[in-house]
Amino acid sequence: RLYYAVDALLRSGHEDVYAAVERPLQLAQTAAVLEILHGLVGLVRSPVSATLPQIGSRLFVTWGILWSFPETRTHILVSSLVISCSITEVGGSY
Repeated sequence: RLYYAVDALLRSGHEDVYAAVERPLQLAQTAAVLEILHGLVGLVRSPVSATLPQIGSRLFVTWGILWSFPETRTHILVSSLVISCSITEVGGSY
């Protein structure tokens, strides 16, 4: 997502960043629900009490705000959100 977000930012401006990453973002954030399920069944040692609010807030932003209110998608802070979250995901994978 980081590549697509930065590419869209440089080519078209902040208005097109969300459109460039929308489907992968929705898929990844929705799939993150599995982290909660894995914690509940004991596949991982992550505490559900910490994972649930983190995943829940991401789902709220992705589906509750960005999907429900399309006019928010082109705001400059949304592009900042997408890029900063993408950077932390890249950094967290090492």
